[in-house]
Amino acid sequence: MAAESSVGARLDRLPIARFHRRILALIGAGLFLDSFDIYMQGPVLAYMISTRWSDAAGNAQFISSTFAGLVVGALVSARLGDRLGRRTTYQVNLLIFGSVTLLAAWSPTFSFLVFCRFLIGIGLGGEVIVGYGTLAEFVPARVRGRWQGMLAFLSNLGLPASAFLSLLIIPRFGWRWMFGIVGVLSLLVWTARKRFPESPRWLESRGRKGEAEAQMASIEAEVKDTASVWDIADDLLHEPGPEEAGKPVSAISLFRKPLLRRTILAMLIMICANVSVYAFTAWLPTILFSSGMSMTNSLLYNSLMQLGSLPGALIGAWVIDRFGRRPALISFSLVAAVVSCLYAFMHSPGAILAVGFMLTLLLYALVALSFGTYVPEIFPTHIRLTGVGLSNASGRIANVFAPYGLAALMAYFGAHSIYFAIGAVLLVKAAGVWRLAEETRCKSLEEIEQISTG
Repeated sequence: MAAESSVGARLDRLPIARFHRRILALIGAGLFLDSFDIYMQGPVLAYMISTRWSDAAGNAQFISSTFAGLVVGALVSARLGDRLGRRTTYQVNLLIFGSVTLLAAWSPTFSFLVFCRFLIGIGLGGEVIVGYGTLAEFVPARVRGRWQGMLAFLSNLGLPASAFLSLLIIPRFGWRWMFGIVGVLSLLVWTARKRFPESPRWLESRGRKGEAEAQMASIEAEVKDTASVWDIADDLLHEPGPEEAGKPVSAISLFRKPLLRRTILAMLIMICANVSVYAFTAWLPTILFSSGMSMTNSLLYNSLMQLGSLPGALIGAWVIDRFGRRPALISFSLVAAVVSCLYAFMHSPGAILAVGFMLTLLLYALVALSFGTYVPEIFPTHIRLTGVGLSNASGRIANVFAPYGLAALMAYFGAHSIYFAIGAVLLVKAAGVWRLAEETRCKSLEEIEQISTG
């Protein structure tokens, strides 16, 4: 086994303490608002159509501008995060997201709102990339999967919270209040995160040894004051060494050996995850309605089924450190593929609700397993966010084109053919993980990096 860096080893030996819970809360708050914003689009756009402030074509522009911003945000923030640091990029993302969301609440025209959505999307896209990647660099290897899953759970809380507040606020006060609430909360979180620490792992990867040591010493002091157990080995404590040149942050290295294999796998995982989740969540109300269910009931069933995202993230967090990344990803993908195909044959209301809830649970467990945990940890620290950003952008771009293929399937083979398409995508994901994935369970990020470069 290759020797670990002093900073990485010291972070992995830290006992879980208030410091880690604070980091999780600060990152989770940002991802909660990110999720809240994405899921509030449906109620907001429905209200705009009802008041004739928008129409179907306008809603398409609204959604497309958001996705375009998400792609740009993922790519730009990933590069900046690897060059300028996690903390700086994270704060810039949230500042853009919060301030432009407040501006959107005062939009004088729909065209201005669409432009704001593009800018908001940039902040949103960066928040997701930097959030998961940053938490992975702070949490000890022995519990990294569990904590990444808890972060996914906090993010998924945005779904029911958005639905509930939309129901309370939009009919009484209009859509602008939703943007105002998100904008104010985002700026409050931005203020709370001003003292967010920079990743010592990133500092060390850039050759800033003295700063890495100072940040590490501060973290250890905070943990020592609050943890019930202190197990930092004396032989890991050392004086700061001389400054060294940092490793180059080149996106080209992602497409060269030895990282090419991991890049292909990460892109495949994210494309399959985005397409499967989007195909189910976005098309489900339409499919239920086209099957003869009333619009009210289709929306109600959809809302109840989406609650499966919360236990799904928790289950993903529970299994990944116990059974490993490869077994969990492969088994959950295969089970979800079978359940998706079975769902096409469900007709009774109880079966539709129960099996749909189970499929939602499995899909969001896969989100926690793949995007929440596995993809952020397989790239080296000095280029981690670039790899995650490229993979995420690939998934977002796939979602731009997937609706056309799904619409064609519905036209030629019926609405329920989408469930077989989801099953096929999940089978491709399982095959890709089986063929390309390396097991990273309980391994330090430094050891994983040596696997990829050794």
